[in-house]
Amino acid sequence: MKLIGLLSGGIDSAVAIRLLQKQGAEVLPVYFDNFSGAPAGAESGALARAKSVARALGFTEIVVVPHAETMAGFAEAGCDPHLSCVFCKRAMARVAERLAERFGAGALVTGDSLGQVASQTPENLAVETAAVKIPVLRPLIGLNKGETVALAREIGTMGPSTAEAPPCPFVPRKPSVKANPGRVEAEEGKAGFERLVSRAAGGARRLTI
Repeated sequence: MKLIGLLSGGIDSAVAIRLLQKQGAEVLPVYFDNFSGAPAGAESGALARAKSVARALGFTEIVVVPHAETMAGFAEAGCDPHLSCVFCKRAMARVAERLAERFGAGALVTGDSLGQVASQTPENLAVETAAVKIPVLRPLIGLNKGETVALAREIGTMGPSTAEAPPCPFVPRKPSVKANPGRVEAEEGKAGFERLVSRAAGGARRLTI
């Protein structure tokens, strides 16, 4: 079983990927770079942290997707900023789905847990899942933060996952917690969603770590 693992560099996604690895899955880690577009040779602390977490999970390479341009496209189109987290997750899922087709993977793995943050409410998870046809696996869905942290310590990813890194620059002040599917799709239409997804997927690159 080959899977695409959405690796943020934080605590949750690393634990989710490890749990699927323990089930015998072959996981390809994919990192969405919110700071892409920096001068050649530059590396954000967020990317450095993600690479460190990937190494702790036993990976020797990681796929990096330019994501800042996608989020900028959403903002520049005048889309509702309250929906930016849902848009972000839907865009990542859609790009990951295309990478799954490219690399022969059968499902996506995310570190989502239920109700922890705005993008993980039941309503928003449903809208995010609807963006793709490929299965989305969420092995942490029934765990609380304390349980996930305990697992991170057990598998050895807690240290690298908590290394200093810049916060996501696209989180709105008041994110929507009950996104309306029709409204989300209308906002994506304004932003040229499929064009942004195609550009991001085309810019994905494999890095040896």
